[in-house]
Amino acid sequence: MLKKILFFQLFIFYTTMITAQTCGCKDIQAINFNPDATKADGSCIYKEKIYTPNSLQKLPPKLKETSGVISIMGKLYTHNDSGNKNELYEISEESDSIIHTIKIYGANEKSDWEDICADNNYIYINDAGNNKGDRLNLNILRIPISQLSQDSIKAESIFFKYPDQTSFTKAKHNHNFDCEAIFTSNDTLHILTKNWANFKTKHYTIPAQPGVYIAKLVDSFDVDMLVTGADISADKKQIVLCGYHKDGNAYIYLLWNFEPNHIFSGNKRRIVIGQTTEVGQIEGVCFKNNDYIYLTNEEFLNSVDQQLWGLDIFDIISGLGNSTVENAYVEDINIYPNIADHFVNAEIVCTKDFTANLYIYNEKKEMVSIIKDKKMTNGYNQIKLNLEELRKGTYLILAKSNNQIVIRNKFSIK
Repeated sequence: MLKKILFFQLFIFYTTMITAQTCGCKDIQAINFNPDATKADGSCIYKEKIYTPNSLQKLPPKLKETSGVISIMGKLYTHNDSGNKNELYEISEESDSIIHTIKIYGANEKSDWEDICADNNYIYINDAGNNKGDRLNLNILRIPISQLSQDSIKAESIFFKYPDQTSFTKAKHNHNFDCEAIFTSNDTLHILTKNWANFKTKHYTIPAQPGVYIAKLVDSFDVDMLVTGADISADKKQIVLCGYHKDGNAYIYLLWNFEPNHIFSGNKRRIVIGQTTEVGQIEGVCFKNNDYIYLTNEEFLNSVDQQLWGLDIFDIISGLGNSTVENAYVEDINIYPNIADHFVNAEIVCTKDFTANLYIYNEKKEMVSIIKDKKMTNGYNQIKLNLEELRKGTYLILAKSNNQIVIRNKFSIK
């Protein structure tokens, strides 16, 4: 009897602990950020912003239909899409010429290569482009990374079909079974569809081994764009999608803080990177490192050349980017010194009286300090913050009042 009572008490304790968690948006950049949330629930909502990538290199004319890009051991590789030769091309930020051409044999003669990804041992080439929705030979090619120095490599095939596709009648650009985006993680290939009919994407998985498979449908998400490429960072913490929309914009979608095997469970942020008349139709994306991505665009309407682009995404993910004031509570804010030692001063000009909680976050977006119920008055206010317990690095100070973010500013400790 005593054991039953103890078991019941423990059950009530752990149930209480679980239910006591506050679910909500934990991203300091989001409109609906909740500093009291103890568990992220993927509910973050963001203002749409434009982040313009840097043009790194014009690609040679032979790559005017570049359709995927991958970074391996400091080298970049790309390929063209349908109607072109089954070849991989080594390219570089420093050169507008092809460095090395690798012929891939063992592939379909009429292939439609649409993306490329890699793990530690193999490169995977996505031959599952399916504009008309009628293909019966969808497959992903696998080649060894160890053979990249050769001029030709034989590929193995990983065939698959979608479990939910029942019609194979031609329906060009009016179906949801095209695929231009793949990435690999934990011996699994992740397939993301380009849904012409509803501008969503579906997430499927198959083993990263040669064979014939029925893909597993994991999830779907309304990205509101046509997905043309994908990659996952080396630390497996971030995923990037690229694509475009009929509104004329080119986009990337950043995913992070997701649960394993459920990539849409975490934070999801769509970023405008420019109009297609400026950056072209973005077809490929890959990580250089955890904080930087490469993008490629195909030649667009004879007005935008095929190019290699670069974009630093650290500020987008971390929230430690440019300072912003979120509403009319604050007219001006100045934090000095920008690189501090033991103390930092915040001068804040307010437009009304209010009380706020002040939060300090580190580069990992972990809250390291909090000052509760700080009274602000209409006019000039000065706050001196003690930083002696904080390590060197970049930090963000955020203030929230009446469920509104009123201050967001960064500083560094030397």
